[in-house]
Amino acid sequence: MGDVNSLSYKIINDESIIRFTKSSIYNDIIEFITNLNKSVVGVEMKPLEDFKLCNENDMINNDNFLFLSKNVYNIFQLIKNMNKCIDSCPPINQSSRFGNRGFQHFCDAYYKEVDEYLPHALSESNIPNISEHTYQISYYLKNSIGNKKRIDYGTGHELNFLLFLFCLNKINFFIPSDYKHLVLVLYRQYIEKKELLELWAPKYLYFDALKYISMIKHAPFHESSQMLYDISGVETWEKICNGLLKMYQAEIIQKRQILQHILFGNLIDF
Repeated sequence: MGDVNSLSYKIINDESIIRFTKSSIYNDIIEFITNLNKSVVGVEMKPLEDFKLCNENDMINNDNFLFLSKNVYNIFQLIKNMNKCIDSCPPINQSSRFGNRGFQHFCDAYYKEVDEYLPHALSESNIPNISEHTYQISYYLKNSIGNKKRIDYGTGHELNFLLFLFCLNKINFFIPSDYKHLVLVLYRQYIEKKELLELWAPKYLYFDALKYISMIKHAPFHESSQMLYDISGVETWEKICNGLLKMYQAEIIQKRQILQHILFGNLIDF
């Protein structure tokens, strides 16, 4: 495997894409996504502020959805700190309307937060030799907020957040009973916009996304978002789910344009 702190670009051509999609690590990532998906079927979202750390007394009968394991709770706090960094780094006045340099200050602030807090969160898990993986795990989390140099954010950065969770799961930082919280607490905290919490949006991630689109696009829905409009005609949620999973594989995890920017290392290699 090589140095655990060694990361490198491995998607350089179509051949490397084929090797990656036929690798065991690719199958592991797809299985992880599928398991996360299954864990939240029929589970209604709750306000993020209602979730709390599961203490020893709670662990005696921990069937309450609002109780978080210590490991999930620690990562939850780290992601919540992202909002504090955003508040402390407002946009700056500049002549260019694109690429506000205030974003770079935000990146620096959050990188510092990750460097200070993540090692502590990992060490509290008491997993042997977990510190060896801090560099790679922190890289994916830092890169999940966007590119500091280019001042941009896209689906590839969101993929980095998935890989951050995947790496933690691979080293047994999470257990299967945590999965629903990875989706409805950690991932949701990562993407959530408080102003969207109305009606169905607080309860269902899919409707939350639709609500956001309706706010940023003003053309008729069937014109501005034809694919999502077509999905509304699918007969069952199961078919919608399966279709979205297939689309995510084809458009994200198998796309050279996205994967060529992903760094591979000891925990994710092929």
